[in-house]
Amino acid sequence: MEESSAAIEEAVNETSVENNVVRINAASAWEIATKHRIGKLPGAEHAVTNFGDLIAPDGFAHPTITYQHAVTAGICEAEHRDPFDRMLAAQAIIEDATLVTDDAAIKQFRAKTIC
Repeated sequence: MEESSAAIEEAVNETSVENNVVRINAASAWEIATKHRIGKLPGAEHAVTNFGDLIAPDGFAHPTITYQHAVTAGICEAEHRDPFDRMLAAQAIIEDATLVTDDAAIKQFRAKTIC
């Protein structure tokens, strides 16, 4: 896990130039809250209850999930069934954004990825 975290951090640093917009997707907050609720992220209570406050100082953008994103997530041909990943990929495709991920499953989508 440390190896993939280091790779993600390096990718973020490489792409963090002045003209790039870093987006934090609502699907990420949804996934963290869901996994905390079902016991897969037992130490995430602070992140769940303070998500907005934790990311606000970094000036990240917060793209709205639209019906176009939802439809794209639903009809995407990739076999990957994770609804959170499908939404991340759908937004990246529609918004022409690049996902920073080391998740091989999410790379099934036609979204651009780095890492």
